[in-house]
Amino acid sequence: IQNLVNQNYEVIYNDDDKGEAADVIAIKTETTGNDIKLIIELYHCKFSSSSSPGNRLDDLYVVCGQAQRSAHFREDPIRLLRHLLRRNPIRRNGQEFSRYEVGDKNTLLAITQMAYQAEVIMKVFIVQPGVSISGLTEEQNKLLAVTDNYLMETYQLPFYAILSA
Repeated sequence: IQNLVNQNYEVIYNDDDKGEAADVIAIKTETTGNDIKLIIELYHCKFSSSSSPGNRLDDLYVVCGQAQRSAHFREDPIRLLRHLLRRNPIRRNGQEFSRYEVGDKNTLLAITQMAYQAEVIMKVFIVQPGVSISGLTEEQNKLLAVTDNYLMETYQLPFYAILSA
């Protein structure tokens, strides 16, 4: 979230919880003449299954599975935006907290209205800092390739993995 805040998103939404679309959703619009593009990025993160971060295949399976399950929102992005509107605020220990890291309900409502006429571009990211690019195993490479192939072939969704160097 901290890395996204300075990148001109109109909405950054923390959806991390049961029933999430993704852990973090970042949304921005681009206007060229009369053309409006709505860019929606879904970020899936997985906490380490161990006390120390590492290059574990099981952690990568979980986050790749999350990425694949969220892809259905590509078919109906307005459903995704309504999902976000319904889930705010989050309630924990009797208190309410906003899920908006950037933007607010009014901004998201305006974007939802725009989505009916805009070209929607959706992207899926996984964030696994415990996984090292230089230390990827053959199994991990295959898993990333299968996830990329599924998202692109089934939903025309670009897939990105943010890993450690």
